[in-house]
Amino acid sequence: MAVTPTTFNVQLGAVLTAHLRNVEMGEPREQAYLGTRFLSQLEKDRDRTVDGGGYIHTQVSATQSAIGGSYEGSDTAAEGTSDEDTMAVTTLRFYSEPIMVYRSDVIKAGGTAGAEERLFKYVENKRKQAIRRIRTQIEQHLLATSAGSAKDVTSFVEGMTPDPAVSGATVDSIDRTTDAWFLNQEEQVGSISGNFDALEKLSLACQMGGEEDWDYAICDQQTFLWLKKLARTYLSLNAGTLQSEGGRRMADMGIPTIEFEGKPVMWSPYLSSTRNWGAYGGSTSGGALYLLKRDAVKLCPVPDEEFVVEGPFPLEARDTPKHGMKWHVMWAGNLVWEKPACCGVAWDITA
Repeated sequence: MAVTPTTFNVQLGAVLTAHLRNVEMGEPREQAYLGTRFLSQLEKDRDRTVDGGGYIHTQVSATQSAIGGSYEGSDTAAEGTSDEDTMAVTTLRFYSEPIMVYRSDVIKAGGTAGAEERLFKYVENKRKQAIRRIRTQIEQHLLATSAGSAKDVTSFVEGMTPDPAVSGATVDSIDRTTDAWFLNQEEQVGSISGNFDALEKLSLACQMGGEEDWDYAICDQQTFLWLKKLARTYLSLNAGTLQSEGGRRMADMGIPTIEFEGKPVMWSPYLSSTRNWGAYGGSTSGGALYLLKRDAVKLCPVPDEEFVVEGPFPLEARDTPKHGMKWHVMWAGNLVWEKPACCGVAWDITA
């Protein structure tokens, strides 16, 4: 008996587009990409306040006013300018990944029971893979030592600098070589087993005299392993400052952690354990630990542009094979700094 193939036409493209836009996303089973741990944390604390014109504008406090204060009776009220604010400006970044469905895929799905359901499941998996590819790229760019392209999202690692004169001078349009109030905290560590006090000193600096406090930390894999090893000995020596894993997980993400001063520490495969710190006066191979405050650094995706599906489009001459249609999964936004002084980097960490 002859099999009647599913018609490959504009109507089918419209049906698949509607399905791609409406399908509920589950966790992709695709394991070809490393986990996007830092991005997952940022997404939990993300801020969707985005202006038009291709930029994200954030009002930040530059200096604290000295006016005002105590008074009594008929004292003249203080007058003058209030706290000075400035506008941090972040450029939007854009990502796109294609979903391609070829004529042969449609023909193989057609003419039998459950053909439409199988075709829908096929494009669902394609969409999940495209989203995973975008997430992996964003994670890699966020944790890159330096920006690989002017089109990439802002490098979080470059922004957390030991010295803005060497790297990370300008963050969100603010020149930190002159505006030191927009700098992060930093401590050189060296041997972590012999200078654990440097981590505690950095933690205190991020607390801004008790006004603030950091929320979580991220490091490279080797530093994480050194911290785990230290946790087994420091737990009794350091009154619980560094605690062993004990089965604790990063909230809702299933990421193994340890705790430093009661706050979770996670690691990322995209952070280098052998970064060259020579330009900062350190060793040529060491790791880093970053302490972060949730409302100090935020992910700001553009509303309605977070993994949106556009299409279908006809395949172009450069596409192989040529018979079929494609969609694009798209994302727009960037990383935004608000309070770098509440965050810190412990750098040049060695055994």
